Amino acid sequence: MKVFLKQRGEKKMAEKVENLVWELINVENNIGGVAVINQSGKVVFQTENWDLQGDADHLLKLNESASSVTILGIRYMIVENVPERIIGTNV
Repeated sequence: MKVFLKQRGEKKMAEKVENLVWELINVENNIGGVAVINQSGKVVFQTENWDLQGDADHLLKLNESASSVTILGIRYMIVENVPERIIGTNV
């Protein structure tokens, strides 16, 4: 994700990100939570059911070959880990 929060139109861009996230959640019933983290490690958006502020840097540095990650004390098996996204399921 590109760092966009320091550019003009910050609020409008944040609203677009939030709208996209809610569209995704409405289409995929099995999504439990979403967070958007910029390349600086700042949480741009997250659903209210978790707080990834303390885990954002760790998630950005996650090795692509990692098979699991612990977030907020919960271990997740990584289903997909590519530069654009990390998808996991709790074990």
